[in-house]
This record gives sequence, C-alpha cells and structure tokens, in this order.
Amino acid sequence: MKEKNQVLTRGFLVIIAFFFIFSCAVIPELKVNYSLPSASDQLKNEQLLLTVRDSRTKSSVLGERASAELKNCPGSLTLNVAVPGEAPVRKGIFQVPELVEEVFRTRLENEGVRLFPDLSRFEPELLIVIKDLFLDIEDRKWVARMGYEARLIKEGKVAATRSVSGKVERYSVFGLKEANMVLSEIVTDMVNELDVRRLFRDSGL
Repeated sequence: MKEKNQVLTRGFLVIIAFFFIFSCAVIPELKVNYSLPSASDQLKNEQLLLTVRDSRTKSSVLGERASAELKNCPGSLTLNVAVPGEAPVRKGIFQVPELVEEVFRTRLENEGVRLFPDLSRFEPELLIVIKDLFLDIEDRKWVARMGYEARLIKEGKVAATRSVSGKVERYSVFGLKEANMVLSEIVTDMVNELDVRRLFRDSGL
C-alpha cells in the first residue's frame, strides 16, 4: 500500500510539473496583420529613400495592464501582410521601427515607388518619425494608438510634412485575439491613411 501511494504521489507530481512547464512555455504572440490597399501605379515614376526614426517616449508597445494580461510577452511583433483577396503572408518578427519600415516599404512598392538603399543628393527621402505605437487595456477594452509624422526631404530640406494619428478600441473577450485585432487595425488604418501622392504634389517634386 505504501509503495502504491508513493507511485501515485510521484505520478501526481509529474503531472503538476508538466502543466507548470507547459504554462510557462506558452508565450503570447503579438501579431500585426497589415492589409495592403489595392495595387496602384499612380507613383510608378517616383523614386525614394525610405527611412524610419523612432521618437517614442517609451520603447515598449505594451502598457501596464496589457503587460499583466499578456504575461511573458517578448514585446516583438509578428508581421503578416495581406494583398486584397489573398491570405496573409508572414514577413517575420520585428521590433517596432523595423516593422514600421517594412510596412511602409511594402505599401510604397505596391504603389509603384522605386526605393533606393542609399541616399544621394538627387533622390528625395521619405522619413517616417514614429511618435506612438501603444497597446493597453482601458475600461475592459483593448486600446491601440499609433501616431507618426511623414516628412518628404529633398537635398536635406523638408519639402512637405503630414502628421497621422489615431486610436482603435475593442472589448476584451478572448484576450490576445482582440489585442492582435486592434494592433492590426491601427497599423493598417494609419499607414494606409497617408496620401503619398499628395505629399509629392505639395512638395513640388
């Protein structure tokens, strides 16, 4: 009987240890599913250098309550890009500046812009200054914010600027699911809101 109890006890401890290890191994994955607008050739004759500057006051995407809800979240973001009518394609795992650069690069190329890897005195530069990309929980809602300034620069001088910012809210029911939804919505809405053609027109380039 004593040996039987010892076997049961060991079995119970193994089960407890298994569930403890499993729960610790589950890491929330923050996903940004960016939806491209319809392809266009309106900017096919334009050439740019794309650069991104991170001017956020806080490097973390998650606020205090979001961090508590999404324990063990590494803070990196998985980016998927969806062409209209097609399933999203995974692009990789990024920190905020690299993700913003990848999303804008994808959108600009989708509109026919030719992007250069290096700046020369003859090529305009599109500088995206990230002001905010933040996710938190407020009044039982997931709240995502994004803000940035787009500057079109020629020969070291700012020729045109646009400021874009917004907020998306969604009630928290399934936790991570809604968190990913509001992140995807805010990035898609804010990036697609920038009128790049008008930025060129206003700059006189």
